[in-house]
Amino acid sequence: MILVETATGEVRDLDAEWEQLRDQAEMLRPRRPDTPLELDALLRDLEDMGFAIADFLRAVNDARYDAEVEYSNVQNTALAKHGETIRSVTIARAMSELDASDAHAALLHTKAVFHHAEDINRALGRKHFGLMNTNKGIQGMTSNWHRRTP
Repeated sequence: MILVETATGEVRDLDAEWEQLRDQAEMLRPRRPDTPLELDALLRDLEDMGFAIADFLRAVNDARYDAEVEYSNVQNTALAKHGETIRSVTIARAMSELDASDAHAALLHTKAVFHHAEDINRALGRKHFGLMNTNKGIQGMTSNWHRRTP
C-alpha cells in the first residue's frame, strides 16, 4: 500500500511501515520489568508505541477509504461496460466483480492491516493499564504516604 500524504506530499509505504511497527510491538510483548525503573521505561515505550500505531491507523484508514473508492470505481466501470452488451444483469455483475477482483483484494488487504493494527493497539493498551496498576501497587508498598497523619 502506497499512500501520498495530502498535507505534506510525503509518500509512505504502509506495508513496510506496518512490518516495522508490528515487529517493534512484538518486541515489547515479552518484556517483563524487574525493577521500578524498568517498569517506568516499559510504560514509556508502550505509550510511544501507542502513539506511533495511532498515527499509522490514521494513514491506513485513509488508504482504506482510497481502496474502497478505487474498488467501487473499477466495479462500476466494469458493470457499465458489461451491461452495454446483450448479457443478463447477473452475468454482467459477475464479470464486473471478476474485473474488479484486484481492487477488491487490495481493499481486503488494507482492511486486514487496519484491523490487525487495531488489535495490537488494544493489546498494548491492556498491557499498559495492567503495568500501571502494578506500578500503583509497588508505590503503595514502598511508600508510607497513605499512613501519614498531619
